[in-house]
Amino acid sequence: MRLQGVVDHELQSLDLNLLRVFDAIFQTRSVTIAASNLHLTQPAVSKQLNRLREVLEDPLFVRTTDGMAPRHVQKPSRAPSGRR
Repeated sequence: MRLQGVVDHELQSLDLNLLRVFDAIFQTRSVTIAASNLHLTQPAVSKQLNRLREVLEDPLFVRTTDGMAPRHVQKPSRAPSGRR
């Protein structure tokens, strides 16, 4: 499949610094604090986040009142109680 080859190529050429930015935002829930922790400016981190969003074709984070929240968060499933 040609499409799979394109996706593989994009992931192989992915700038690993973008993953550091993702991790910093994930940990801090803030682009500004992540930038400070990475010794970068807030606009630079924002630009890198946008580049990662484009490569992965996913918004990754959503802005909330508590900061930047990961878009895909799995809620823990309830263990079966064994009752019917």
